[in-house]
Amino acid sequence: MSIKGIVVFLLIFYQCCNQHTYSQDIPFTKIVLPKEFWNSLTTGIIQDKVGYMWFTSGTVLYRYDGYKFTPFTHDPANINSLSKARLTTLYADRTGYIWIGTDGSGLDKFDPKKGTFVHYRSNRYNQFSIICDTIRSVLEDKNGNIWVGTKGGLSKYDTTTRKFTNFKSILNDPRSLSHNHV
Repeated sequence: MSIKGIVVFLLIFYQCCNQHTYSQDIPFTKIVLPKEFWNSLTTGIIQDKVGYMWFTSGTVLYRYDGYKFTPFTHDPANINSLSKARLTTLYADRTGYIWIGTDGSGLDKFDPKKGTFVHYRSNRYNQFSIICDTIRSVLEDKNGNIWVGTKGGLSKYDTTTRKFTNFKSILNDPRSLSHNHV
């Protein structure tokens, strides 16, 4: 940089640093967290289209409405309750469903309007099931498909056909995934 360039830089820097800054007085309110948060790692935080905040911690899904936390847990007497597994990831899609990945129990889809969960599990006898039950990530594409990164490959859930298409790493195939841990 030339001497002239350094002088210009210093003048601009001086002007920026010499300006008064104005800020807003933003109030913060301390939120009392449920006791389970203290013992577990928070693995997911999202906001849905209605404005609720959602958290996964341990084996519990929480909805925060701005005032209180509502927990969702596994109930062995209710097949429409949350899976009994450590929760690994969280995603809110554009239609309002909450997708919850688990460590070994597949993918759950929560319908906040009905308060029920649908479970997606790997089934080696069904080519249209999810590829693996250890979920690492969930995203939605512009067409509304749900993409699920797992410990065993990548699955695309077509919300129209309600079927999964699976992608794996195949040895010596450059067109396949480079690794199955997605």
